[in-house]
Amino acid sequence: MQRLAEKSRQDACATSKSVNNYDACIYRSYMLDFLCVSVSILVVNRKAGCGAVVNGSGRFPVAVFLGGMCLRRPGGRFSGDKSAMSWSLEEKIVLYASQLSVGGQHQRILETLLADRDAVDWDHLFKITVREGTTGLVYKTIKRMGSAYTSGIPCMEALARVYSSTVFKNTLLIEEFKHVLFTLESRHVPIIVLRGYALIYWIYKDPGLRPINDIDILIREKDLSIVKDVLSKAGFHSPAGHPLLSIKGKVVIDIHLDILGSSRIQSRLFGFDETAARWWEHCQSISSYINDGGGAADQLSYRSVFVLKPHDFVIMCAMHLMKHSFERLLWFVDIKEIIEHERPCFAWDGLADRARYLELQRPLYYALHYIKTLYGTDVPQLLLDDLKRACNTFDYLMIGLLLENKKMPRWGDIAYLFNIKDTRQKIRYLRETYFPRREVMSQVFDFSNPFMVYFLYVFRAGQVIYAGSRGCVRLLLQSFVLWRRNGNTRFPG
Repeated sequence: MQRLAEKSRQDACATSKSVNNYDACIYRSYMLDFLCVSVSILVVNRKAGCGAVVNGSGRFPVAVFLGGMCLRRPGGRFSGDKSAMSWSLEEKIVLYASQLSVGGQHQRILETLLADRDAVDWDHLFKITVREGTTGLVYKTIKRMGSAYTSGIPCMEALARVYSSTVFKNTLLIEEFKHVLFTLESRHVPIIVLRGYALIYWIYKDPGLRPINDIDILIREKDLSIVKDVLSKAGFHSPAGHPLLSIKGKVVIDIHLDILGSSRIQSRLFGFDETAARWWEHCQSISSYINDGGGAADQLSYRSVFVLKPHDFVIMCAMHLMKHSFERLLWFVDIKEIIEHERPCFAWDGLADRARYLELQRPLYYALHYIKTLYGTDVPQLLLDDLKRACNTFDYLMIGLLLENKKMPRWGDIAYLFNIKDTRQKIRYLRETYFPRREVMSQVFDFSNPFMVYFLYVFRAGQVIYAGSRGCVRLLLQSFVLWRRNGNTRFPG
């Protein structure tokens, strides 16, 4: 942390000597953001997958207001003291129970929350665990608390069923994937396994605690034909329009040629330098995790199967969080548990340097600020202050809403927009995200007539206006409540 402290002192000195240059630079950058956000303030539900231009009916001032917020110089702070005020009782129970190990203050909070069982809507709590992907963690945590707490909980049986179902499904995926890995190894094809599959072996050690919807693998482009051939001979097939997706029954393998999986929206790569990332130079064999005697399956030895090193894994998870609009608590828990697992030798300086090199400080700040505020994870404040320099007021607003559990579906697309520096690249990103190529449109809308695509673009524009208008009004109302809660003086940031 000495390097971080020294850098902070140097930055403070440089800033004090050139405030005018700093302000000019900030305002040039944020003027562009103002134009992008004001013209395309948008929110979309996952089904629609579109955005909106806010105009008419007196709503344009909302866009100007939110765009203008992004012109403010960053450097304020968000107080996390009231961060859980708007969380319901059920949401608080799920939050604190969604951990591998619960102790100390969190244990006492859980005991207090579970003391009055009649006050808890158990059906609602169960639905929250399914939505957030933490059913297995909640089940195990409550079960460990003993019969004094598990007795009289109506949803314990439902939690147990989901846990058992997750064990069965994950075991099926892992066993089927074994055969693919053995074949790939025999043909000397290296792969990097991402997220869920790696985390089960490395962190969770129990296939029922971490659900896997699909297995994400990163490969080199030159190996794509070999991997496709291996999967085809193993009985996998690719759905029409999804050449990098391979399915066999309930087993789904998602092939990535880059860390973000940007085959559909290629302009996502404008947000950072994928070439400079050199992920293959920052990975390690997964065998050290599988052969530790506590893995989720039989001990294996795969010389050609790799996982990212902790720093890159945390950054990759933070990017995934932003890409999917911070939708699931599980993805925050993944980052928290990686840090807790690696704590004895986790180098915070290395994490800061790597994020700065990749220019991915913003998504990392979202994730680390969240787990520090809500879980009390021991993230150095100097690191957060260093990452915060890359953020703007839009980020502070979104973080404030996240801490209040006010999630905004698909706002991650706009948050990621600020990671793109070039004007033309920003415009292309917005166009590809909300009005994608014809082949991508055919994946979103099933149509056989090629001329239908023109009608669908018009329909898409209608979705953009409708969903975006509703989303902006919702964002404004939630922002106003958050502003009032923080003292009627200013918005977060």
